[in-house]
Amino acid sequence: MPRKEDNVPATLRAVSVLEALVAVDKPAALAELTALVRLPKPTLPVLRRASSAMASILNS
Repeated sequence: MPRKEDNVPATLRAVSVLEALVAVDKPAALAELTALVRLPKPTLPVLRRASSAMASILNS
């Protein structure tokens, strides 16, 4: 899975999180997701906030 220090764009990191969610096929905790995608814990909330902000812009 992509890691931030590999200079992978945020979009691809977000896709890796979605792929991990599909792979576990159950609700996953933040700690479980960060271990699966090998990203630092703060990265997932940042991606979530960014996607929420983008959705708000697109829906207005």
